[in-house]
Amino acid sequence: MIRIDRNTKNQLSYIAEAAFEYFIAILTSGVFLASILGNIGVPDSVTGIISTLTSLGFSAQLVAVLFIRPRGSVKKLVTTMNVVNQLMFAVLYIIPYISVPRTVKIAVFVVMLLGGNLISNAASPFKFTWLMSYVFDRDRGKFTANKEIVSLIGGMGFSYVMGAVIDHYKALGKAETAFIISGITLFVLTIIHLVSLLCVKDDEDAKTVVDKPFEKHSIGYVFGCTVLDKSFRKIILLDIIWHIGNGISVSFFGTYQINELGFTLSYVAILSAFQSLVRVAFSRFFGKIADRTSWARMLMIAISVGAVGFLVNTFTAPSNGKWMFVVYGAFNAAYLAGANSGMSNIVFDYVTKENRSYALGVKAALGGIAGFLASLLGAWVVSFVQSHGNSVFGVTVYAQQILSFVSFVVFVGVVVYIKFVVMKLKNLH
Repeated sequence: MIRIDRNTKNQLSYIAEAAFEYFIAILTSGVFLASILGNIGVPDSVTGIISTLTSLGFSAQLVAVLFIRPRGSVKKLVTTMNVVNQLMFAVLYIIPYISVPRTVKIAVFVVMLLGGNLISNAASPFKFTWLMSYVFDRDRGKFTANKEIVSLIGGMGFSYVMGAVIDHYKALGKAETAFIISGITLFVLTIIHLVSLLCVKDDEDAKTVVDKPFEKHSIGYVFGCTVLDKSFRKIILLDIIWHIGNGISVSFFGTYQINELGFTLSYVAILSAFQSLVRVAFSRFFGKIADRTSWARMLMIAISVGAVGFLVNTFTAPSNGKWMFVVYGAFNAAYLAGANSGMSNIVFDYVTKENRSYALGVKAALGGIAGFLASLLGAWVVSFVQSHGNSVFGVTVYAQQILSFVSFVVFVGVVVYIKFVVMKLKNLH
């Protein structure tokens, strides 16, 4: 009989936790979120802003690292906060059928979505530092890749099934049934996700590693080792520019797929499955690059791929959307295989271990706020272009095409910034 040590068991539990959290994220973002808001009757521009509230939620990470000090078990704090935020997400699918005015529905929706994201992000620095304490620094790239691969493969089937369920009941004129089933699914996932966290077993060594980053420090100390630190300030600026590039366009692609491009949720799920396969194919590739060279070099390559994707999407329109969005999706998936994990793990290279939680919180908060502000500009562009009949200077063009080009330019800037600024910084590990 093969015996598995506690550290390995905890890593496996972390991988399972990440997968179930990813399933929940699928149902509370992108086309699924746009579908709920469309059912309520929310305009595309407003839907994009609401979708980007997830970025604004990152601000809670700053508040968390400044004012929250886990007393006793970090595990207890994280599990409690995750259950609360996920139950708030489950309510989202019930809101369209509450007998109240539309403005009240929208307000409740925003409160539940933003509140859930704020609580989730407040727990994030503690959870990430806690769970990653069971992974050696030299293995972070490989482990992160494996964790992401499991989530993506599971997400392919989950996304397709949920998309098919919603499309089926909508076709029967029973959209209410579809959304209620989705809400129940979210509730069940919340319970399973809780179990996966409870399966992580702390030992005395782990508690020492976990507790140290959460010792009480002054606000001055937190800002001193983050925004006032000359080197780490450059990492924060990297995150801000990256969030601007994403925030100004990506949150408006959900409505673009459903409305202008005319995709069904089932077709979107097929696209999502394809993108997941691409992401799986590149996850270990980028993980190896990060472990063998640096997270900065890996990010430079990944974001270059993302820039090409946005350039492709600049030319995506209803006439070619069925295949052009697939090409965009392939580049975007490959880029995300490196960028998502890279933007978190790069923090570990430029701060000391005891300051990691503070660095994660401050960076995510400032980047998230920047992304949300960028979405407001994106919403104005969407509203302006649509109010002019999707025509600019007499040429038919869609707002999402314009925003994709802006993201392309910003991402090129990010690549240049990494090459000439970030890669010159001293790696502390």
